[in-house]
Amino acid sequence: MRKSDQIERRTLIFDGFFTSVEQQPDPRLRGRPAGIVPFNGTDRTAMNAYAKEVKARGVKNLMPVAEAQRVRPSLLLVAPNPDLYRRQHNALLFQIVPVIAIEAAKSIDEATCARDDSGRRDPDFLAARIKSAVADNSCRSGQCGAERAWQDPGRRRASEKSA
Repeated sequence: MRKSDQIERRTLIFDGFFTSVEQQPDPRLRGRPAGIVPFNGTDRTAMNAYAKEVKARGVKNLMPVAEAQRVRPSLLLVAPNPDLYRRQHNALLFQIVPVIAIEAAKSIDEATCARDDSGRRDPDFLAARIKSAVADNSCRSGQCGAERAWQDPGRRRASEKSA
């Protein structure tokens, strides 16, 4: 097996992807504490995902809904919309491909990309180009879930993998 002396791949992680995508078409959720639950109508389940406004107040992933509502009483709960997530995921990949080649979509909110020489020389510039492409193409309405969800994985060296 060949060992590389450089980082060859970059993992793109869209932190807060699900709630950010839910906030885009729903004005009542924008900038508000929102969380994704498996289904509406009960507090006997756990939070699947949540907005940054909720995270800042101490709500954690897989926290029971009743506990999350005690921590954040104004929490708005939303049932998942997988079709919406898939469409936004595909749109994100389409926006990123002109900047860097995508090797694999690891999950709906994560992808692995092959770095070229310029990406190895200046990973911060590569990250800025990706953010710009996503923001330019997703945020025309001024409400962009994907751009807000972007998390620079260049700062998370442990999540990068070499071949």
